[in-house]
Amino acid sequence: MQRIGMTRDPARDFDHPKLPEGHPLRPHIVYSILNPDKERSLNIDI
Repeated sequence: MQRIGMTRDPARDFDHPKLPEGHPLRPHIVYSILNPDKERSLNIDI
Protein backbone atom coordinates (compact mmCIF):
# COMPACT_ATOMS: atom_id res chain seq x y z
CA MET A 1 0.00 0.00 0.00
CA GLN A 2 2.84 2.37 0.80
CA ARG A 3 4.27 1.92 -2.70
CA ILE A 4 1.10 3.45 -4.17
CA GLY A 5 1.21 6.45 -1.82
CA MET A 6 -1.00 5.24 1.01
CA THR A 7 -0.14 5.63 4.68
CA ARG A 8 -1.23 3.48 7.58
CA ASP A 9 -3.37 5.11 10.25
CA PRO A 10 -2.99 2.83 13.32
CA ALA A 11 -5.45 4.96 15.32
CA ARG A 12 -8.19 3.85 12.90
CA ASP A 13 -7.37 0.11 12.93
CA PHE A 14 -10.21 -2.01 14.28
CA ASP A 15 -11.40 -5.57 14.89
CA HIS A 16 -14.33 -6.81 12.81
CA PRO A 17 -17.24 -7.09 15.24
CA LYS A 18 -18.79 -10.19 13.63
CA LEU A 19 -15.65 -12.33 13.71
CA PRO A 20 -14.68 -14.20 16.89
CA GLU A 21 -11.59 -13.39 18.95
CA GLY A 22 -8.53 -15.12 17.51
CA HIS A 23 -9.92 -15.31 13.96
CA PRO A 24 -7.11 -14.39 11.50
CA LEU A 25 -9.38 -11.97 9.57
CA ARG A 26 -10.67 -10.11 12.66
CA PRO A 27 -8.03 -7.32 12.67
CA HIS A 28 -8.57 -4.68 9.99
CA ILE A 29 -5.76 -2.24 9.16
CA VAL A 30 -6.70 1.17 7.80
CA TYR A 31 -4.68 2.95 5.11
CA SER A 32 -5.51 6.33 3.64
CA ILE A 33 -4.42 8.44 0.70
CA LEU A 34 -4.66 12.17 0.11
CA ASN A 35 -6.83 13.44 -2.70
CA PRO A 36 -4.44 15.43 -4.95
CA ASP A 37 -7.26 17.75 -6.08
CA LYS A 38 -8.16 18.55 -2.49
CA GLU A 39 -4.48 19.07 -1.61
CA ARG A 40 -4.07 21.54 -4.50
CA SER A 41 -7.08 23.52 -3.34
CA LEU A 42 -5.45 23.92 0.08
CA ASN A 43 -2.24 25.41 -1.37
CA ILE A 44 -3.42 28.95 -1.98
CA ASP A 45 -0.84 31.72 -2.53
CA ILE A 46 -1.80 34.94 -0.78
